[in-house]
Amino acid sequence: MVENKIGSIVVLDEGRAAGIVTERDMLEKVLAVGKDPTIVELRQVMSSPLINIDKDATILEAIRKMRHHNIRRLVIMEGDQLVGLVTEKDIIKAVAIASLASFRSLLTIRKR
Repeated sequence: MVENKIGSIVVLDEGRAAGIVTERDMLEKVLAVGKDPTIVELRQVMSSPLINIDKDATILEAIRKMRHHNIRRLVIMEGDQLVGLVTEKDIIKAVAIASLASFRSLLTIRKR
């Protein structure tokens, strides 16, 4: 996670998404309690079952699901296949960009 500068990883079990491990999981469930991270298995710290959403869901549906479950990451599924992960930060960026695009004409300085 540090090497790739990512905040979470999805844990697979026989090719199927089984859980998720976040930076917070590592801090709270391993380091804060003095466990050795070189021997702790992912299954011991991962959150499971995964909260997921269909790839065709809207951003609003994703936000509602995150709020309902009090989570910051959603696994994106296509049928029973994992196809991605969306974070609260991803959604904030997308909404900010869309908002700026919709106000583009107001933000453009016009020369007279």
